[in-house]
Amino acid sequence: MKKLNTYFDNGISKIEGLNVGKYPLHHFFTTYADNESKLFRYPLNIEFSGMDEWVKGCYRKRTNSELFAIEFIREGGMSFIQGGEKYLVEKDHLFIVRPGAHSEVFMEKHNYCLKMTSSIGGSLLEPLLISLGIEKLDYIPRSNPLIFEGIMQRGIDELKNKKDGFQARCSEIAYNTLLQLGMEYKKLLYPRELVNAVSFLENNIHNALTLKKICESLGISQSTLNRLFRKYLGLAPFEYFINQKMLAAKGMLKNDKLSIKEIAESLGYSNQLYFSTEFRKRNGSSPREFRLGKKLSK
Repeated sequence: MKKLNTYFDNGISKIEGLNVGKYPLHHFFTTYADNESKLFRYPLNIEFSGMDEWVKGCYRKRTNSELFAIEFIREGGMSFIQGGEKYLVEKDHLFIVRPGAHSEVFMEKHNYCLKMTSSIGGSLLEPLLISLGIEKLDYIPRSNPLIFEGIMQRGIDELKNKKDGFQARCSEIAYNTLLQLGMEYKKLLYPRELVNAVSFLENNIHNALTLKKICESLGISQSTLNRLFRKYLGLAPFEYFINQKMLAAKGMLKNDKLSIKEIAESLGYSNQLYFSTEFRKRNGSSPREFRLGKKLSK
């Protein structure tokens, strides 16, 4: 390997690596400007967030990492080594850079990679990671791309625009990101039949499906599917399916260019009134009220 360049070294943590032309190309936004006071910090916050692009030949090596970062692959993929384990991280997969860990990131199989990054810090980070059981988590091969992409994009937008109250909203986003990470980790412990079912439902939220159709597609009986969902998730499979649709709807309602009718149709609802009823049942407000409330909070 070529001689590595040093990009950061504070005597405790160190980042070395190789660039290829302008790559890796970072599009990051930070919570604090270099000259901005850090006297007040939320106990959980997004330190920085954004997108970065990699090409084959790029390489980074972290020694005793000073940060906690969640990396979500949008396009392509890359190899990741941490704690002596090597992972091939593909599209819609996640890897986590842990504080104090030694890690390496490089390209093998793919020629290009686009990923979203969110670095989270604060005094509550470590106890929250421990309470969720993910303090030593390195990699999640299966994730809910719509949910994770939506959460991380919210953080990027908040840091980019920095409107009044953005730090409080970023603290909330950081908390929700870690909760979602904990949920994704729990899925790794589920029986294979349940993992397949959850993945199928999350990937089909834009379709109108019946419980019978879901079971036929999965090759599983309704009684078995109901038993697995109630045992591990505490609710019926179709209820889980609708909840995932409503989570996606909340993200889509932040886009003023989409009408409520368009959102309903994109989630498999031919009847807008029925969609609104389902949304109100789970969120305590209609889609229109939810959208207006988000506007007023900005």
